[in-house]
Amino acid sequence: MYKCAEKEYEEPLQKLLNTLLQERSKPILTKNLNFVFSVAESLFFNGKEKQSLPLYEIIIESMPNHFSEQVAISYFRKFYLVRGTEEEQQAIALVLKHIPYMPNEFQQLSYVWISAVYHHREQWDKSLHYAKILEKTAKEGTWYAEALVLQAFALRRVNGTLNEVLELIDRSAQASDYHAKHALGNRLITYMEFERLEYLDQFISWYEGSHYIFLGLPYMLEGLLKTARIEDARHLLNRFQHIIKELPNSDQPSRIRSYLHFRHAHALYRCARNELNEGLHELLDVANKALELGNLSRFKKCLQSYWNYKNHITIEHEKKFTQLLSL
Repeated sequence: MYKCAEKEYEEPLQKLLNTLLQERSKPILTKNLNFVFSVAESLFFNGKEKQSLPLYEIIIESMPNHFSEQVAISYFRKFYLVRGTEEEQQAIALVLKHIPYMPNEFQQLSYVWISAVYHHREQWDKSLHYAKILEKTAKEGTWYAEALVLQAFALRRVNGTLNEVLELIDRSAQASDYHAKHALGNRLITYMEFERLEYLDQFISWYEGSHYIFLGLPYMLEGLLKTARIEDARHLLNRFQHIIKELPNSDQPSRIRSYLHFRHAHALYRCARNELNEGLHELLDVANKALELGNLSRFKKCLQSYWNYKNHITIEHEKKFTQLLSL
């Protein structure tokens, strides 16, 4: 079965599955499906995630005990594999329904990924809610630290104070070596989001030398625009052209969100350089992409930026704006 699934030999795989699923005895059918589950897990852990999904779906559909641990884990695996697609929201609802039947490890994984999904959608209230549940579920270690960081990211967008956010980051640094290493970067992003622009040059210096330059670029560009350093912004864009070109090619949610953020900042850069026609078109394009991805927060920010330039709107901009609102 593993080889058939791995190589995507659909006909022999289906014959094997049909043989296992036609069993009428519930104990034997359960045993057969536990075997299918073990094959799905082996595929998943060996990097054959796409091939594992149909097997998880069979377990979900066919397991006699619908509240078994294997079914609950299969719901989590399916959610993980369909993130970023139209199936994502329904998958979240089903995971939440089956979390009580999961081992603690998978409960933690479920909450961290659900919080992360809402983080990437910029639905901060929901991200904060599930991060708090994760904190209580994990209690210590890596996922506990991640819960604190997710809370910090969300809290600063829902009227949390600078000190409250920094306290969460400091607590995360004590809970995990990984988070201790990245605490400075998290603090610096927090300063940028609270518009503490006296930290801008330190922020640029830190992120230039990190593996997370793609996260920092939008904040760098925004900060330089807010401090009217247009020429520095031009140099920044030239210096990191290779990073910018890679951003649209990724399917990672964090990079997709960063690319949206960057394009919004880039549109404002063009407006600041009096390239108003191009800048306003780019703002509307970013708003359209944000709406397509379900990122209503970024969508609203783009429209707010667009209306800040209402005296420069042309007939072409109006036409594109009207089409956007009709979606």
